[in-house]
Amino acid sequence: MEQRMLFRKYRIFDLQQSIEQQAKEAVRALSEEKLADEDQRLIAEIVDRFAPVAPSIDASLAYQTDRQVQVDARRLPNRMVLNRSRPVPVPGTEITIHIPFKGDPGMFDICPSCHTTSWPFAAIDAENSEILLIYQITEGDFPVKARYEEALRDIVQYLNWLKADIQRFESLKQIVQSELTRRRQAASVHSKLVASTGIPRRPDRHAS
Repeated sequence: MEQRMLFRKYRIFDLQQSIEQQAKEAVRALSEEKLADEDQRLIAEIVDRFAPVAPSIDASLAYQTDRQVQVDARRLPNRMVLNRSRPVPVPGTEITIHIPFKGDPGMFDICPSCHTTSWPFAAIDAENSEILLIYQITEGDFPVKARYEEALRDIVQYLNWLKADIQRFESLKQIVQSELTRRRQAASVHSKLVASTGIPRRPDRHAS
């Protein structure tokens, strides 16, 4: 599984706009029967459906796997390779540290409003809900533990920034409330216009 930069693909502001639009469309799609429910219940249902939640991780559940691999010497800082036009395989060890997480794996692509100029680098195993930190080494003095702890700190920091941004999504409740008000006003105007003709509506042909 390929590693990549995390928390960089989409901006938190783009996510917020997308969620607000989805919430509005959900209100517009409500049936007349559902629209009759009380506001607080409808607002809670729609907000719970669309409000994002930052993933949570528990580093105490982390574990590692390993395997023997061929490492391309061109990528090793301590190896001098004269011909760099083709891979130069040398025996090595690949250690993968698995960090379980709970939540939406798509959130690892969201850039929080606060961020650094360096980005956490890892693979996301969405199927097994794990963050994978992969290290290929050829010598015993490579500081895997120190690199892992540094990467973990960076990931936790970004998740905390995301959580802080998501807490500002309180405006979603007001947006849903406003859309409910507009929807009910439109429904009321529609009913009055239909009734103004004084002509009965066509009976339901499927009614028994």
